This record gives sequence, structure tokens and C-alpha cells, in this order.
Amino acid sequence: MKLKIGSNGEVTAVYSDRLRDLHLGPMEVKRASNVEFDHQTQLWQARTPEGELIAAGPNRDDVIKEEVRVIESRL
Repeated sequence: MKLKIGSNGEVTAVYSDRLRDLHLGPMEVKRASNVEFDHQTQLWQARTPEGELIAAGPNRDDVIKEEVRVIESRL
């Protein structure tokens, strides 16, 4: 899990239930992407709210792993 701590103390991370164990205080959760099955391509696709394709493949678990990797690389 990658955490980014801003100069104001704000912590940014890809959500994981493990974050609760860190007792960082109240959370604000925003959707960074969405994983859905595309019937036309027959692939799972991860897209940002703006529609950018950030991961795709036949295996949902692999797409989610790539989705997390891409989002964490942008923190």
C-alpha cells in the first residue's frame, strides 16, 4: 500500500481495509476508477471517471491489480 502525505498532513492512498488499522482519522473516499465488463470487447476494463482506460484484460483480478498499480503511480 502506497501512502502520500501532503505538507498539510493529508494522507492520500488507494483504499484498502488495512487503512482503518492505521487510525489516520476521518476518511473521505472518492472513486478513482471503475471496473466493468465490456460486452463488445469481452474484456474487463478499468476506467477513470473521465473515461480514460487504465487497464483491460480477460481476468478481473489482474485488471484490478493493474488498476491499483496505475492509480498508485499517480499519487
